[in-house]
Amino acid sequence: MDIEQELINKCLEENLKTYNIHSGERAFVLATGPSSSEMNLTFLENELSVGINYFCKHPNINQIKPKYYIAAHPSIFECTEESDGYIMMRGMEQLKDITRFFFPLNYAKKTMDDPVYKPFKRNYYVCDHSGKKNQSINFGALLPPWSQNVLILSIMLSIHLGAKEIYLVGADNGGLLEMPGRSHFYDKYDYVGDVYSTDFYKEAKYIVLNQLHQLKAYAEANGVSIFTTSKTGSFKLFPYIRYETLFRERILNESKKALNSFNSENYSDTIEIISSIETLNEIPQNLFLTKSMAYHKIGRIDQAKKTILKELTFYPENTLASSFLEQLN
Repeated sequence: MDIEQELINKCLEENLKTYNIHSGERAFVLATGPSSSEMNLTFLENELSVGINYFCKHPNINQIKPKYYIAAHPSIFECTEESDGYIMMRGMEQLKDITRFFFPLNYAKKTMDDPVYKPFKRNYYVCDHSGKKNQSINFGALLPPWSQNVLILSIMLSIHLGAKEIYLVGADNGGLLEMPGRSHFYDKYDYVGDVYSTDFYKEAKYIVLNQLHQLKAYAEANGVSIFTTSKTGSFKLFPYIRYETLFRERILNESKKALNSFNSENYSDTIEIISSIETLNEIPQNLFLTKSMAYHKIGRIDQAKKTILKELTFYPENTLASSFLEQLN
């Protein structure tokens, strides 16, 4: 057996240890589209999640704590002191015991002994581009040839891990599916047209869409449901679901905690609990009223006024909120 094949076998054997390890769970794929910055992603802290490429630039990355990460962009593996890859890995040092990385096999030799990559839990995947059809998705074997896009790879990893419901977060463009415009949440302007030629873009778009269709068919045949939480994405291949609706039970539980802390006169705790969920659009009635009353109790009248106006924005017919606003004025 040659050294290359021995390395492949070792990597596949290691990957097999994660097969179906999260059987039946739901998974969140964390992409870098602009919509990622419009959601409260801190709710994902205890969820099964898979980060993609430069999602680590998200300001809440150390709170979200993705359990898995697919890194495939060539710039991540430049391995120089000022390279994006080194900056990325250093920025995730707090997660080195939490997040398991999956890198392409062709970067194994670069990252196995590199002091920046070495502290992290690393696995390596291998794609089969021989043209074979009907291959199963299992990172403990060669992956199907329709895996040439990092979004596709992250969905494949979620399936490999055993997820039965997969929610795409920030997958606004699915890779090269929208030529002009802002592509990432961390870039003010990022035009695909500045990087790729029109011919390359057209060919890549066709390949990505074709592979996504194959992936969707595979998922459906294996009882896996895939949804997108991006309402303004450039492709409508997967059904849309509003992100906030996935956390209704937690929102209700947090609301009860806030009310209990208020009744116990722990007003600062009340404010903190409500602040953690108020960016979601599933706020129960009287929650902002409770927060406003807590501000009032600790003498922060201006904040109390601003907060009660939020209650009336969500629930304009709330007479209790209207009465409290009159009291504040």
